[in-house]
Amino acid sequence: MYVRLAFAVAVHVDPEILLVDEVLSVGDEPFQRKCLDRIRRFQREGRTIVFVSHSLDQVRQLCDRAVLLDHGRQVVDGTPTEAVRAFRDLNQAAEEAEEEKNVDLAAQGTRRVTISEVSVADSDGRPVRTLPSGAGLQVRFRVDPGSRLDDWIVGVAVEDSGGQVVWGANSDMQGFTLPELSGGPEEVTVEFPEVPLSEGVYQVSVAVASTGNRTVYHRVNRVATFRVVTDAYEDGAVHLAPGYRVADRAVPRGGVPLDSVAGER
Repeated sequence: MYVRLAFAVAVHVDPEILLVDEVLSVGDEPFQRKCLDRIRRFQREGRTIVFVSHSLDQVRQLCDRAVLLDHGRQVVDGTPTEAVRAFRDLNQAAEEAEEEKNVDLAAQGTRRVTISEVSVADSDGRPVRTLPSGAGLQVRFRVDPGSRLDDWIVGVAVEDSGGQVVWGANSDMQGFTLPELSGGPEEVTVEFPEVPLSEGVYQVSVAVASTGNRTVYHRVNRVATFRVVTDAYEDGAVHLAPGYRVADRAVPRGGVPLDSVAGER
């Protein structure tokens, strides 16, 4: 409540420079939406806003220029996209170490069947940590049933950096009947021909369950991470590449040709 009051006071005293320090991390959605609306209004009025945040999506959405600091040292002074990518580069090694440490902590299920060696790869099966939006992706892991198993399904979920599920389903929901396992470990690959996600960091969870009563044999949460990069400026979870038409004429990327404009006069 103190932060909400402070923000309300700050924006109502007609400031020339507004310093916003993590204010959008508190409050409910209506409050955050009001804050964003007021910040965008200030931007339209040409005021200077210094926005301090760990929310990378908000930095990309709100800022024209970004400075990345690492222990007080300036690392990047450039576009929001450059700063966000550098931030993720700095944290990638720590994220990988955290994944390995938390595999057992994130596990759930009866362990009748176990999952191991979860990884992500490109469409050719090569291990990958970063891929362009729209590229193919494989989620690969080993399943050890311990004994014969003919009643099983696999599920995969992909979450964004905020923990929101951007995609999730299992083999049964998708209409696939998996073959019987004889008892030894087998590699399973879930293939995505294309992944049209917007730029960001995504985490993969994998589960194995029974077909009938959906008993979870083993589920490992957020055990593989991959990054998606694009050359687009956009908001949201998916990367789309729209075209534009005016008066039934396609508009080329980069602007309207002068002869087309002159021809209308």
